[in-house]
Amino acid sequence: MSLTEFCSICSFPTANKFAIKPQIFILSRAFQRGFRPVTNTINSTGKQLAARLLRVQAGAIFLLACVFSLVQPINGYLYFWGVVGGGIAVMIPTALFAWRAFASGGARAAQQVVSNFFAGEAIKLTLAVALLVALLVFTTLPYSAVLSGYIITLFVQWLAPILFLKST
Repeated sequence: MSLTEFCSICSFPTANKFAIKPQIFILSRAFQRGFRPVTNTINSTGKQLAARLLRVQAGAIFLLACVFSLVQPINGYLYFWGVVGGGIAVMIPTALFAWRAFASGGARAAQQVVSNFFAGEAIKLTLAVALLVALLVFTTLPYSAVLSGYIITLFVQWLAPILFLKST
């Protein structure tokens, strides 16, 4: 759509260039380039950092699980899966929190951002406790492995602001 077509639709005079407001020129540029969504928003940055945190947590869980399974000559697989279970008990609630907290954004949705953040944190805490209790009560996995996986994954989460400081 050209500027003259846009002006004729909106019934703006095109005879005098100076009669058209500067906003029309901005709109005409948008029509020429095509509307492109803004991709570098706070939400997308937050989602990228959350995905990076989950990858680092998964790596820490895997390394610790390998160490536990190598150190324990008998039933090493139980220790491996205990560490993985303890780490997953932190990773799943963290992923749900990130999904909930970064669901909406922008200055106009400030109230919804705050309510999403608090709802996500409530879901995270409740689910983390439920998963940890379920692992400790309903499985035969070693407590030391489950708690080690849980603690190391939480430790990585607490260190995330320091680890990702230069990336933002």
